[in-house]
Amino acid sequence: MDNYARFSRKEKQFLALTGSTLGEFHALLPAFQSSFLKHMEIYTLEEKKRRKPHYVAYANSPLRTIEHKLLFILMYLRKGTTQDIFGKVFKMSQPVAN
Repeated sequence: MDNYARFSRKEKQFLALTGSTLGEFHALLPAFQSSFLKHMEIYTLEEKKRRKPHYVAYANSPLRTIEHKLLFILMYLRKGTTQDIFGKVFKMSQPVAN
């Protein structure tokens, strides 16, 4: 089971981890997705300009879906947790969590 599915089953836990209710999360998701995709069409993950304006998520990405990406960001902003902990929770190395 992925983190989003696991955390979203319990409303109080989700609120504690993200600072948002599930309703707020789902209301924010379309705007986040639009902004994220717009940004990724222009820039790489390293913030360099893309040569070809085409973004494709890595096949082995620990943040496979847009829900995972938003959850990661909200948890990071809410808790200020270390990259080592995020690496363990989201099954990625510390440098990737950075």
